[in-house]
Amino acid sequence: MLVCAIAALAAVIVTGLAAGWFRWRAAPAKSPKTAPTLQRLTTNTGENAISASAISPDGKYLAYADKSGIYLRLMATGEIHELLAKGHEVTSLGWLPDSSQLFASWATPPENKLRLWTLSILGGAPRKLSQEGWAPTVSPDGSQIVFVKSPAYGDAGLEIWLMAINGGKEKKLVSTLRSDVLSSPVWSPDGHSIAYVKQEYDTFASVGSIELFNLEQGTDKAVLKDPRLDVGLRWLPDGRLLYVMFESPPNQNNSNIFAAMLNSATGTFEGPAERISSGEGMIAQPSISADGKRLAFNRVNAQLDVYVSEFSAKTAKASRPRRLTLDDADDLPFDWTADSKAVIFISNRTGKSNIFRQQIDETSAEMLVPGTDEKDLCRLSPDGTQVLYFTGTSEKDAAIPDSTKRLHAKTSPRVMRAPLDGGAAQVVMEAPGITNLMCSRAPASICVFSQRLSTEIVLSAFDPVNGNAHELARLKREIGLENSALSPDGKLIAVAKTDENHIRLFSTTGQPAREIAIKNWSTLSSVDWAADSKGLFVTSNPTGWRSSLLYVDLAGNAHELWQVKGRFQSWGIASRDGKYLAIPAPTTSSNVWMAEGY
Repeated sequence: MLVCAIAALAAVIVTGLAAGWFRWRAAPAKSPKTAPTLQRLTTNTGENAISASAISPDGKYLAYADKSGIYLRLMATGEIHELLAKGHEVTSLGWLPDSSQLFASWATPPENKLRLWTLSILGGAPRKLSQEGWAPTVSPDGSQIVFVKSPAYGDAGLEIWLMAINGGKEKKLVSTLRSDVLSSPVWSPDGHSIAYVKQEYDTFASVGSIELFNLEQGTDKAVLKDPRLDVGLRWLPDGRLLYVMFESPPNQNNSNIFAAMLNSATGTFEGPAERISSGEGMIAQPSISADGKRLAFNRVNAQLDVYVSEFSAKTAKASRPRRLTLDDADDLPFDWTADSKAVIFISNRTGKSNIFRQQIDETSAEMLVPGTDEKDLCRLSPDGTQVLYFTGTSEKDAAIPDSTKRLHAKTSPRVMRAPLDGGAAQVVMEAPGITNLMCSRAPASICVFSQRLSTEIVLSAFDPVNGNAHELARLKREIGLENSALSPDGKLIAVAKTDENHIRLFSTTGQPAREIAIKNWSTLSSVDWAADSKGLFVTSNPTGWRSSLLYVDLAGNAHELWQVKGRFQSWGIASRDGKYLAIPAPTTSSNVWMAEGY
């Protein structure tokens, strides 16, 4: 399994999950002369979080969606009317210029593509606008829209398209590799350019940039690059660009909106940025009225928790998962103790990422490896007595300035080991590009690490005590993030890619490699082995908003065990006796707020 730093993961992947963990440089911003007024517009509980919202161009309506449907709120009176009943998992909303129709996106079976629809606020059936698309914004002259295609995660995708406002004449403007994602396309006030957010991901690092695409010349220019930049753009009529930035530690899981004057002709910001919002949680899906005087946005509070489920390989079924970790922090499971009674996980509950152990019949956890260093991705040694983990960067990276350090973070992580029941940690090895480490389970005694180099992925076996390593396999590095896992019997390494529907199996003993084609599933975001080495736990997330945890036998037959809704990456870690699964899943609340006077 590969853990990717994803922006907005107040936890993980996110990427990497826990994208907020990796953000630190302060934004060059000043407060506006008069603080904006903030008003909360919805009061949904965490069990019915807001999934999408948008304020109308005339500022008179708020459209929002939750589990029960799509609703319209009259801003003047607070009256709420149902527009579309339950049955559509809406991920994106927008408005046509006359404020009488909405854009909406939701996944439609059996392909589960996020199709783009329009619906009237006066009622009637939705009308399909495009076979795929979301996050549309309308050109200043009202004739065209730009929108996102090809899901990656959440609101992000791999392509930005142009289309006539009533459908048709679709044209691809921008596309990117699977290791990058695009989001939030918005028009410049003069209609000549489009700004969007591009996020570049590596296993333990990411950076965001605001890109400016000139429609007449077909050229791109980066106008702002910052590790703390997140999804969400809006261009005000007065020329200011609104964008979303994560805060500096210790508030790195919070994001807020900033505004700066952007000259679309030169592609440069003029003057310092102003802070528009303050508050806890992450900003999502900002929208503005046509006059730019009203700004609505979702305020999302999200964390990843460890869930535990009973599993039977015989029936290929799992019980409904129950939440194990009950704290307000991000908790990510990576292994089990040898007796299968406790989960080993990474948590940022102390302000830094540390390793914890929690019995599955208890409500509290104990820290395993004290110290102030950040720890990433932990595994137990084959005999279950040592915990192996990543920490820190090499000394050669210490001089990298903060503004670029996140791009270089973890280029040479140290692999450490420490006794599970207490004792000093020791360095096992250090090598560039290590993205994963994995160990078999006794009686097998092999450990493997993967290295992500410029053009290749290298899989190597290593000694968990002294770090001595030898190469097992070398793969061409292709488009897409690779996920890998070592079978508990130590004989096979499974490798899956996000843009494929098959898994490659590489032998640790020199046997020929082979493939498993997973039937009826695609967009694989994780791979881990069952305890008996006869099956795999794989997640499939074709829309970017709904991750299905699958049990896949070695013939490629897939059985869905659980769905995790949201943009966060998930996976399944089997206990050593094979009776349980540990699964990361989000606990989320979301409501709509409005700002005026900014």
